[in-house]
Amino acid sequence: MRLCILLTRDSEFQNDLTSMLVSGGYRVRVSRTIGAVKRCLQVRERSLLLFDLGAKTSPDSIKALPSISARFPQTRVLAWVDRGDRQQALQALQLGADGCLEKSSPKNRILRAMSEICDGGHPLSDSLFRGLVGRLKQSSETVMTRFPANSLPDSTAEPLSSREAEIYSLLCLGYSNKGIAEKIYLGLDAVRYHLKHLYRKLKVHSRTEAVALCFANGATPVSQSGSPSSRRTPQKS
Repeated sequence: MRLCILLTRDSEFQNDLTSMLVSGGYRVRVSRTIGAVKRCLQVRERSLLLFDLGAKTSPDSIKALPSISARFPQTRVLAWVDRGDRQQALQALQLGADGCLEKSSPKNRILRAMSEICDGGHPLSDSLFRGLVGRLKQSSETVMTRFPANSLPDSTAEPLSSREAEIYSLLCLGYSNKGIAEKIYLGLDAVRYHLKHLYRKLKVHSRTEAVALCFANGATPVSQSGSPSSRRTPQKS
């Protein structure tokens, strides 16, 4: 039975989620502080950390994600945000979360996400995924501090299509070609076709360079007014 460590100060969310997970066959231990979470992970590093980033959580809590990811690499982290909080979701993913759900998600979606993340996947609420796709699609200028010799897209670069942005977002979340195909209901050949055109537009030659363009050394695709953020290298699913 998989142990879940729930970090939250939201009593209503705690009660609802705990009841839901216990009925789904999970064990749940509730922690109120980052320190308590780290002490628990020292004993059970392979636990699943459920990290509440809603309004009742201290704004500084999210800053602990990189240190948790670095210190406990076998711990999978599923972040939880308030409904529609795409900015917080994106920041959580950039800082090391393996997936993100809205706290208002229905029970069947939550249990499916738990199964996905335990199997090495990267679950994401549909509305949050659409927000990430939109952000990538709007990003024709990309910031990157590693691979400086590459010819990067500039303001005249050909913009990504909706499908290419969708695939790029999944690529940066660590999905394999097969995982991408299953997520957006495409054949593998179609995924490879779109990746070929995506690489051409980004002026890169491989999957590694495409993800590096997004995340290496703290860089992320942003609009002209945006700024880069950091996260660990995503794992393959």
